Amino acid sequence: MDDEEFLPTIFAVLMALRVDPYQFPLKNRQLAGARAAALTYRAKSWRLVYDVDEYAGEIVVWAFGDHDKAYSSATRRRKER
Repeated sequence: MDDEEFLPTIFAVLMALRVDPYQFPLKNRQLAGARAAALTYRAKSWRLVYDVDEYAGEIVVWAFGDHDKAYSSATRRRKER
């Protein structure tokens, strides 16, 4: 992202994940068990799709992008793992 105005929005989502990664809703079907943080920037809907790996104590980000592309990318990447 080259838009510096977008960075504070991304930073806010990352800080929210750090505080409580379980606050965002669980997904179902092909992304069952994953979670998605929503954000809106310039009237566009974005998603950060991730899993919480409790064993490793980390968050695995599968995709970040506009709504539909993020979900399709996350689905594909989770299948490839």
